[in-house]
Amino acid sequence: MNTVIPNASKLGYEIIAMIVLKVDIGHIEEIEQQLVNFINIRYVADCTGRYDIIMGAWVSSSKELQNFIKVRLVKIAGIKESETFIVMDVEKNEIDWLQNIKGPQ
Repeated sequence: MNTVIPNASKLGYEIIAMIVLKVDIGHIEEIEQQLVNFINIRYVADCTGRYDIIMGAWVSSSKELQNFIKVRLVKIAGIKESETFIVMDVEKNEIDWLQNIKGPQ
């Protein structure tokens, strides 16, 4: 079975951003459920470390990214802090590396 990996730039998305969030710990699932409804958010997961949630976004311009962060993201209750990283170049892209990790059966 072949898996198609979409090319963001061919779909009109010029910027790939990774956004990390610190959130009220009791609201992680509620916040994640709101994030998955945004069409330009391609990946949402909770994580360990300084941040609680990591997400990947495809946007067509820096203006669209700015609008997402300053207008849409700020409306989600429970987000304490965000940090955004712009992906400069992708050297390797394996679609299934982000699949759920299951331990030995």
